[in-house]
Amino acid sequence: MIDVSFKDLFHPHRTYDLLSWWWYHKKGTWEHLVDTNRKRALELQWWRHFNYKLNLKHPKTFNEKVQWLEAFSDTSLWTKYADKHEVRKYIAECGYADSLLQEYGVWDKVEDIDFDALPNSFAIKCTHDMGSTMLIKDKSSEFDKDSIVRLLRWRLNLTYGYDTVEPHYTKIPHRIMAEELLPQLHDDGNMIPMTDTIDYKFICFDGKTQFVLVCYDRNINSHETVKDIYDIDTWTPLREVCLERYSHQNYHPIPRPENLQKMVEMAERLSKGFPEVRVDLYNINGKIYFGELTFTWYGGRINWLTDEFQLKLGSEIQLPDLKK
Repeated sequence: MIDVSFKDLFHPHRTYDLLSWWWYHKKGTWEHLVDTNRKRALELQWWRHFNYKLNLKHPKTFNEKVQWLEAFSDTSLWTKYADKHEVRKYIAECGYADSLLQEYGVWDKVEDIDFDALPNSFAIKCTHDMGSTMLIKDKSSEFDKDSIVRLLRWRLNLTYGYDTVEPHYTKIPHRIMAEELLPQLHDDGNMIPMTDTIDYKFICFDGKTQFVLVCYDRNINSHETVKDIYDIDTWTPLREVCLERYSHQNYHPIPRPENLQKMVEMAERLSKGFPEVRVDLYNINGKIYFGELTFTWYGGRINWLTDEFQLKLGSEIQLPDLKK
């Protein structure tokens, strides 16, 4: 890894920090540490993941600069736009209301949801977390209301972001929302399963983007997906930027979207003003749909990109001057 020296591996600070991480969790004070000293929490979490010290004085890589932004910059808009409901207002303000799926309702409590009033197919999720989304494709045949209620009630009571040290998530109001399902692709008149829907995740830097993470062949059971990074200008896959141990995937060519330029323009418009953000879009049957804005991609601890590409992405992030 970058900037790792022999002394890092055996430095007493490493042992102290790992013991500190354990102690905060054991005592149940980790959440308090994240709330009151996010820099320290980020440093401890970094040690645990990478086994070397986080460089916040002179950050260079993408991961390091994301940690710096989380530690020192104003992330209030991250909180607002990571909220799956609130971000819709921003998308509409930017002129992309037609890219939003129809929203059927937003509720503070599970008991407030009138499931009978929802259409036969819909997606339901919490607005503050990751991984709570449930897809109901046919309410008349596959709808287990009790299981859905139990899961939503459980997720509604969880505060996402503490374990991963992404404090902007911890401040999002806990709500539930239901919305329209993404349309399915058509191929010569046939329907393609929703699990084959391609995610286009544009890696953006203050209104500029050159690379897109393309995710496809999602496995519902294992939660795994094939990840491929494409150069937008040439539409060539850059598999050499992935570490070898993560590059043995079932790759296959993804055609260049006919309206790629519109997607790029949308991603760049939505990312303007942010040092870095990943803009997730779908492109189904020629129509662009908004997915989400992600400010801490993999928590800012991506472990499957080469050092060279980490530095390349990091060089694109212009950190704000905190003296202003």
